[in-house]
Amino acid sequence: MSFFYAPSPYFGTYGAGYEISEPWFFGDQIYLKPAGDAWGTLITGDTSSPPSAYGAIGYELSGAGQYLERIAAGTGGAVQTYVLPCTHQVQSGANTSFTGFGDFPDAVSGALRLTPTYTSDGYSTSNVRRGVVPGVYWLPHANLGSYTGFAPRDTVPGPGALSARRFMHLFVGTTSKSGAIFIDSTGPWR
Repeated sequence: MSFFYAPSPYFGTYGAGYEISEPWFFGDQIYLKPAGDAWGTLITGDTSSPPSAYGAIGYELSGAGQYLERIAAGTGGAVQTYVLPCTHQVQSGANTSFTGFGDFPDAVSGALRLTPTYTSDGYSTSNVRRGVVPGVYWLPHANLGSYTGFAPRDTVPGPGALSARRFMHLFVGTTSKSGAIFIDSTGPWR
């Protein structure tokens, strides 16, 4: 079981143009360990006030606000993790610099590129992938913050092999659009 919570905390204060989400997640991942993962429950969230998007999937890349129950070996206690696309190594900061697919639309194919969202096994730059966050796809294009073809929470058909699925578009960030993700609204995620 798992769920997303994606508030737009600045919309109530600033109104239109601030429909920017801070998507957080709680639950089981799609585990990469063949026998399953008893300690892989993921929780993300923000403990700051005002909200700063710590833990927001698709935005926060420093590991702040992102935790697993334990490392894959099952030792110790809760451990900070990185939630990130498959296109880059971990780094500090927001996803404005995670633009591995260049501008949208793609210069070669004209396509919208996306990637599954992974977690790392602990808080380390070794970047060993632990699991896949179900139902969320990262859009690591450079200019999606200024792209006007999607409105917040639009649902659109998936690209390419995912064309039978419907995706909800979310801009991510705090008071400015720093990037975007898709949530698979078709399901099931497993």
